[in-house]
Amino acid sequence: MTSPTHLNREISVGGPYGIRIGAAPLTTTAGRVQASKMAAVILFVREHRVAVAALMSFITLLILAAPVSLVMIYNLPRYYLFLPVLLGALLSVITLIVTIGTRKSTGELTADSEIALLDAAHTHGHRLTVAQAARALHMKLADAETALSSLARSGYCTVDYDAATGAVTYNFPEA
Repeated sequence: MTSPTHLNREISVGGPYGIRIGAAPLTTTAGRVQASKMAAVILFVREHRVAVAALMSFITLLILAAPVSLVMIYNLPRYYLFLPVLLGALLSVITLIVTIGTRKSTGELTADSEIALLDAAHTHGHRLTVAQAARALHMKLADAETALSSLARSGYCTVDYDAATGAVTYNFPEA
């Protein structure tokens, strides 16, 4: 009989790809880390969205080319093409959703936005909250949080969590 999975308390800021404070991986009795397969797929798609879009487009072409060839070679009725064309259109729509949807969620900042963020950090004593960053960059709170989390993961700032108040601040020592 196996023992139950070990869980530790953690605080997460910025969604599933944000900053985790006090995080411990889920482990089994054998000590193997259990990673969410769907989270791994989403992370892969976000990091390689162009390659995923190209692969999906290639698969769509294969789905469409094979039935068209068979219909033409064997002189089959044209209604045999309905299902492959429908599937190809569905894959094309999914490809567009993947490429457009992941583009907004990468947390990439333009050069002007980075300068505005650094200026705001300098103004606020090298410390920023998500609300201060959103105000300085004129963007939604979720987008500002994604951008700050991305900068923290890249090592440009550090994250402080005040357990008493629940406040999360991003420290920019070089701003």
